[in-house]
Amino acid sequence: LGTKRTVARVLVFLLNRMEGTMREIERVADMTQPEVSQAVRYMVEQGWVTTEEIPPEWKGRPLKLVSLAIPLDEIIQMIGEEKKTHANRQLSLLKKVRTFVA
Repeated sequence: LGTKRTVARVLVFLLNRMEGTMREIERVADMTQPEVSQAVRYMVEQGWVTTEEIPPEWKGRPLKLVSLAIPLDEIIQMIGEEKKTHANRQLSLLKKVRTFVA
């Protein structure tokens, strides 16, 4: 996909299930809690997913439900645009370096 492996794993999970708790993502995607948290935080910042806290049935911490906020094709398009922008910046820097060397 051209993105971090942890983000890709969460995306694949959500494609198959549409939504799931952070714990379910950890188990099914074989990821640690910090990996899932960081990936989901990044995806929320990008506007790709939403999270919702669900009160526990018993005592304990609330569960965090994660679901896609936009369709996958839009997410892939956004990743592609980000990669193009990054590549163009790198080419621009390379051209500047060449002008200083020449």
